[in-house]
Amino acid sequence: MLRPFLAFVPFALLANVAHAQFFEIELTEVLVQPTAGDHQKIELGTAHIPIDTTATYICIGSTVIPLPALTLPPYSSTIIHVGRVGSSSPSHIYLPSAPPLPLAGAVALFRPGITPGTSDLVSYLDWGGALGPHIAQAVTEGVWPTVTDSAPLPVAVGSTLANRWSCRSGGNINGPDAWYDDSTPTMGSQNDPGCTVWYGLGCPNLTTPSWGNPGSWDLGPWTGEQYTIVITNTSFPALVVGSTTATAPVDLTNIGMPGCFAHLTLEALQVLPSNGGLCTFQLTVPPTPILAGYELHLQAFVPDATATNSLGGFVTNALRATIGSR
Repeated sequence: MLRPFLAFVPFALLANVAHAQFFEIELTEVLVQPTAGDHQKIELGTAHIPIDTTATYICIGSTVIPLPALTLPPYSSTIIHVGRVGSSSPSHIYLPSAPPLPLAGAVALFRPGITPGTSDLVSYLDWGGALGPHIAQAVTEGVWPTVTDSAPLPVAVGSTLANRWSCRSGGNINGPDAWYDDSTPTMGSQNDPGCTVWYGLGCPNLTTPSWGNPGSWDLGPWTGEQYTIVITNTSFPALVVGSTTATAPVDLTNIGMPGCFAHLTLEALQVLPSNGGLCTFQLTVPPTPILAGYELHLQAFVPDATATNSLGGFVTNALRATIGSR
C-alpha cells in the first residue's frame, strides 16, 4: 500500500543531507546579540577549494582588520570571535582589536590579497538599516542589490543572521533576501535554510502545468511550519508523487508521454483538486530538529485537454524541497 503524505515526512530521514554550495569564501552567519556568557561572532564559509587568508581583510563598519594567515579547508566553517583573545586556527579566528558589532551595522569581506576599497569585495552584510561605508561597492561587485537595502536584525537575543547558502543555487538571491533570522544557530557548521528549487524538466511544453513560485526566497519548508506550494496552469486535479530519492531522468515514452521525463522514485501519492487554475499542495512539517537538511522530491501528473499524447496529460517539473530550521 502506498503511504499517504501525512505519514511521508518521517521517511525524509532516509534522504541525504544537502551539501553546502558556498562561493569560494563568504560571510555565512553573524551573531550580533549573544546570550549571557556568549560573545559576538562572524562565520566564514569556504567552497570547493582551500583558502589562504594571507592579506585577507574583513571590515566591520569602517574598521579594516586583516585576518591571520591561515589555510581554511574546503567546505568548512570558520568562526571569527569578535573582540576576543585566543590562538587562531582554521576553525576559530580571534580578533581582539575588532570593534563591537552594533545593532545597526555592516560587515564586508575582501578577496585575499586585495586592499579594501579597490576591488573584489567578495561578501557583504548590512543589517538594521546601517547602509555601511562599503555598500556602494558591494552593489558594484554584485553581492548586494541596492544602496538602500538592509537586512532586519533578529529581535531575539541569541538568534543569528544566517545565509541561505543552499537556496541561492536555485536563483539569483542576494542582499537581505539571502539572509534569514535563525533562532537555532549553526555557528561552526553548515547553515540549514528551508529551500525549494526545480531540478528536472517534466515535459517540454512551456504552457503545461508546473510547480509555481519555487524561486521564492522564503518558501521553506521549515520544521514546525506548514509548507505550501502550488501547481499552476491546470483546471484538472493533479496526482502528486512524493519521494525521498531523486533518480536520473526516466523517459516516459513507453507509457504514452513522449518527450516527458520522471525524476524520482514512487514512495507516496496524493490527489490535489483544482481551484481557480491552481492545485495546492500543503504539508505540515513536524517540529523535529533532526529533519533539518533532509529532502522531499515532488512531481505531478496532470490531465490536460491540450495534450496530444496517448496518456492525455503532462508531468510537471520536478521539485526538491530541503527542510530547514530557523
